Amino acid sequence: MAAAALRTSQSALGAYFRRMRARMDKPKAVTAAAHKLARLIYTMLTKGEE
Repeated sequence: MAAAALRTSQSALGAYFRRMRARMDKPKAVTAAAHKLARLIYTMLTKGEE
């Protein structure tokens, strides 16, 4: 749901989702954005960063 909400977001992840959406169909773009978001969250949790 968070990845799908990026469609109207004015963030870097939102821009990434819109670029992916222009290149591929919507389900694949949502999956790519969710994967990127999961990698960012994992990195933040393991390194203890904000």
